[in-house]
Amino acid sequence: MRRPLLAVTLLGVMIGASPGAARAQRLYGAIGRGSTANPGGLVIVDQTNGTETLLPVIPPRNPGNTGLAFGLDGTLWDTIITGNVFGGAPVSALGQRDPTTGALIGTPVPVRFGGQGIAITDLAVQPGTGTLFGTNIVVSPTAPPVSKLYTIDPLSGAASLVGTFFVPGGPAFPIGAQAIAFAPDGTLYLTELVIDPTTGMPVDARLDIVNPATAAILTRGAPLGIGEDGLGGLAVRFDGAIFASSGPEGNIYRVDLTSATLLGTLGQNAGVGGPGDLAFAPVPEPATLLLLAAGLVPIAWTRRARRSGRHGRL
Repeated sequence: MRRPLLAVTLLGVMIGASPGAARAQRLYGAIGRGSTANPGGLVIVDQTNGTETLLPVIPPRNPGNTGLAFGLDGTLWDTIITGNVFGGAPVSALGQRDPTTGALIGTPVPVRFGGQGIAITDLAVQPGTGTLFGTNIVVSPTAPPVSKLYTIDPLSGAASLVGTFFVPGGPAFPIGAQAIAFAPDGTLYLTELVIDPTTGMPVDARLDIVNPATAAILTRGAPLGIGEDGLGGLAVRFDGAIFASSGPEGNIYRVDLTSATLLGTLGQNAGVGGPGDLAFAPVPEPATLLLLAAGLVPIAWTRRARRSGRHGRL
């Protein structure tokens, strides 16, 4: 019974390697809007200490990125915002990037809803469907922020409204949506600015869970002690670990619904630039690993049979 045992052993080794593969899943960052260094550049982020490695090509993506997301096929999408976000008719441009060099691929398209440009502050791709989602926040010096969730056609840039973020059954209050990211199981996470009800100004950030079909906030996390700049970047590794970034400082965090752990700080001070968003490169589906392992069975069988000269013996 050596051959079946060999196949089972190989399969077990491959499946058991998945936790280690999680640490090897590449984490990208896009240098944020308003960064003083390398606006529009892409970086590879070290998941243990938050250090960044800048990719060589920095395309004309001024004034820097606001969104970054990988499609199911490995396509890397990004957004920038041009124009004045304070009521000055901002327009987002959706582009495609080369994850190896950072170069821009093709011509970006404007993101519009109802024929009007909108400011997309973050991107996320839904597992299973491949649908591209985007967040939008309308801010004003004299009024609380209003935040919305959209789906976006990546080819045309046309946006469809999912809804305004809200808490079912809760009182009406402003929700300052910043970043979104899907977990592999389809859970949609949102980083939200904590707004002081007296001043209307942001004072902290929290991590929420959102219904992607309605924009309803299902679970609101605790304030994380991040500060008024909040968390503009968010990404979930395939093992469920959640990473976030604060663009102005260039801080990289591990977060959950109740806490944030600072991994490292580079950003502006190191001359690299603070990441405006984060995205994990896709990894093979578990089914792919199973098929690959299953393919080892006939290989092992054939090699053993050639050595023994008998195909029928187990």
